[in-house]
Amino acid sequence: MTDDLTPDQIEEMRFRNELERSHKASLAVAGFLQRRGWQVEVPETVIRPRFEDRHKYGDKGDVFMWKDDVPRRKVEVKWRSFDFTGEDNFPYQTIIVDRATKSGVLSDLYFNVCRALTHSAIVVTALSKQFWKTVTLFDRKKGHEVMVFECPKQHADFVELQPKPKALPNPFFGHCQCGDPGMFFAHGKWFCNEHRVA
Repeated sequence: MTDDLTPDQIEEMRFRNELERSHKASLAVAGFLQRRGWQVEVPETVIRPRFEDRHKYGDKGDVFMWKDDVPRRKVEVKWRSFDFTGEDNFPYQTIIVDRATKSGVLSDLYFNVCRALTHSAIVVTALSKQFWKTVTLFDRKKGHEVMVFECPKQHADFVELQPKPKALPNPFFGHCQCGDPGMFFAHGKWFCNEHRVA
């Protein structure tokens, strides 16, 4: 299928797929922050019309968060292609924070979200920047080296993004009003043999 495509077209397909996954990760982070009382904004995803226009479009931030007494904060979200639930099974000793050559101000928070969108490593710039190192890595997807900031994973917070579902009452078992196990269900209630209604 991709045999007939130019390298630019293949790069464009890769970019659009990653953009879609990244947006899902941003929504998971926004939900996590909202459940903790933050106001959030997820900027609209604008897909460039053509690969050639890529330099006209930039990333202004994935999520913004604020409270009445806390000014607006910029949050960067990175969707990772592997799963983890905490520091113990995060597969690397460091967490990629951001490109070191990126122009502009650093984000206040960086979320590295696992593939399943269930957990994240959070790097808080103000608390961890003193431990960051600048390293050069080879980006397999883009085919060239990039300079990035890395943070040792022990200086990140690992969180569960999605709340565990609450146990639902078992619709197949209940108790009669007298406290005995219910044997019959009628009119939205359980009844034992003694209190069974017709």
